[in-house]
Amino acid sequence: MMVQGQEYEAGGSVIHPLNLHMKRFVKDLGLSTVQASGGLLGIYNGETLVFEESNWFIINVIKLVWRYGFQSLRMHMWVEDVLDKFMRIYRYQSHDYAFSSVEKLLHALGGDDFLGMLNRTLLETLQKAGFSEKFLNEMIAPVMRVNYGQSTDI
Repeated sequence: MMVQGQEYEAGGSVIHPLNLHMKRFVKDLGLSTVQASGGLLGIYNGETLVFEESNWFIINVIKLVWRYGFQSLRMHMWVEDVLDKFMRIYRYQSHDYAFSSVEKLLHALGGDDFLGMLNRTLLETLQKAGFSEKFLNEMIAPVMRVNYGQSTDI
């Protein structure tokens, strides 16, 4: 993005569709978005491919359940629960409600457990939620590396 003759990186590898502020920011500034390109996913553990996506949805489901049990489904439900709690922020903001601290905001959004995530790493939070080391190392850690350049220790 050019600002006063200077070029700045303003990209994001992932903007969640429920991030209403970012969606509005992109629209108001007339920024373009790029849809994800097609392709198949493969997960390499440093020695071998431990998961290789198929063109067939049912085959992928069977492979995921075989390797990780129902952890992919549980992760989807866990993320949906966190997003449902976080989406409450828009209701507070629509009524011009403000909080005196981040802690009070997070507690209002999701109670003590939601607030507790502020002082735990993603890894600790997901372990506490019952996800296996194999699933976290093979599925979640690569996503964090690719999208955010971080490990699950954030």
